[in-house]
Amino acid sequence: MVLHFQPRVDAFTNEIISAEALIRWNHPEWGIISPIEFLTIAEENGFIEDVDNWVLNEVCHQMKLLKERQILTVPISINISAVHFSVYNWQEKVASIIEDYGIDSKDLEFEITESLLLNNDDSVQHTLNALKSLGIKIVLDDFGTGYSSLSYLTHFPFDIIKIDKSFTQNMVINEKDLFIVKSIIFMAKGLNIKVVAEGVETLEQLKLLKEEQCDEIQG
Repeated sequence: MVLHFQPRVDAFTNEIISAEALIRWNHPEWGIISPIEFLTIAEENGFIEDVDNWVLNEVCHQMKLLKERQILTVPISINISAVHFSVYNWQEKVASIIEDYGIDSKDLEFEITESLLLNNDDSVQHTLNALKSLGIKIVLDDFGTGYSSLSYLTHFPFDIIKIDKSFTQNMVINEKDLFIVKSIIFMAKGLNIKVVAEGVETLEQLKLLKEEQCDEIQG
């Protein structure tokens, strides 16, 4: 397995603020395999926890090497599966890994999807609060799709929300999608939550997002 990193940049200054770690399987015969093809299989067969732990360790390892070489780094965002929230004291294991590599927990961001929040149980909130107390930023990914509930934004300790790329890419031609994007940005700013627009690929999209004061963009 290998990691690719996709930058997240400030919508106004173009400064790289963070980067998302994206896992790929470099198969010896089939070449690079996208996560869509193998992560579902990993979840169904109970391997997803091992995959996520590999990603976390690899990110921390690479971060440590860069810091040892005095190379400037930005926080790395890691996608986290729901399975970890049923593991007892998982946040303590995370803290131990960070300590082992000697990096700062503020160098990490954890991304979760809305499906994790469906149960709305105390264990999820407890784990998210514990991770945030370590200094890790909590990111709600793909906001606006599936199970969106405004109560999530006040009930859980999110630092950042990511607008799903389906809205970002359609907002130029669809007024309803544009209205949704505007509403999400306005609402998040009122809650002091940073907003990242995913799937930004054109200058026209960037122009609209800057007009609405979107904080960051990701391709």
